[in-house]
Amino acid sequence: MTRYITLFGHTDSGAEDTPLSALGREQAGLLAERLRRFEFKGVIISSPSVASLETAEIIAGILDVPVEASDNLGDKNGAAGNVSEAVRLAEEKHSERELLFVCDGHSADALILHFGIRERRVPLLFHCSLSAVGSQLKEVNGYCNTDYIPYGKTCRGNYGRSEYDRALMLADYDLTLPGEVLSMQGARVLHIGDTDSYRYPYYRRLIEITRPDVIVHTGDLADEVKIGRKPEVYDEYVYKLGFLAKMLIESGARLILVPGNNDLPKVVAELIPEATVYPENTVIDLFGVETRISHRVMNTTFDREITLYGHGYTGDDFRPDMNRTGQPMRFNACETAFLFNPESREFHVIPVPQYRY
Repeated sequence: MTRYITLFGHTDSGAEDTPLSALGREQAGLLAERLRRFEFKGVIISSPSVASLETAEIIAGILDVPVEASDNLGDKNGAAGNVSEAVRLAEEKHSERELLFVCDGHSADALILHFGIRERRVPLLFHCSLSAVGSQLKEVNGYCNTDYIPYGKTCRGNYGRSEYDRALMLADYDLTLPGEVLSMQGARVLHIGDTDSYRYPYYRRLIEITRPDVIVHTGDLADEVKIGRKPEVYDEYVYKLGFLAKMLIESGARLILVPGNNDLPKVVAELIPEATVYPENTVIDLFGVETRISHRVMNTTFDREITLYGHGYTGDDFRPDMNRTGQPMRFNACETAFLFNPESREFHVIPVPQYRY
């Protein structure tokens, strides 16, 4: 059975002991509509705090489901309640039903850890975000989903989501590369792809220290923003893409982009006018070497000296260490970056780190 966790809606004070603001009530209603789409017909278990209980009652009124208060979900003296006991009691009583836990701040964090949705405490959980575990549907499970709330109305207290994202995207990153990478002679091409915005500091530093002549990005420029299937995240996509655009333009490199399935080609071209934007499976010239650039392996023809693509590893059993000097070379930039010289065929595989938060 699916277990959902959410944080109470926005309050003007930022605390759970005051009523919801107009924004908080709107957030609760939007969360209810998302749960309606998931056909939630379970039970809501809520902290007894003013804001959590009001959030729960708004959702219950829209979905026509019951609400039960649990003291174990209320924060106490700046610490989480006894969330494991709250879960135990709720699951004993409602063993055959889905559950939505509406929590105060520390208790929401604790429940995230209790269910193993994340392995460590996260700095910020947004109001009326949805974390879930146990669903048979992949789109339901996960941490802190807010794509049903307009980007400009997603917040924690009076700290907007865009402010939080900006701080992450502009953070410093300490990156050291082996000497043989930095000393590579001749033309330098940096191949990147599937760049989620929380890794932008890594890519910024990577570009600074490798000083590429050409940057090839093979799509999904703000990878965690699934604009290809969620048009409601348009504002978030444009906002985040703007930071990557600035980074790429300031590099001074020749820019070659292949929009992915989670990109909007027209927006990419408008925000990065210095780049040449190509469709999937296009052949270009890189320092006299015919190179095919694409996004998804399923849409890529492997018939040139060098092939650059990304998206994922499904259907792709080729790995970088399988490349051989004198043979056609291929690079998949999903979770990896590559610095290479098309003329000499020297190349270096540069691992991409996991999320920084």
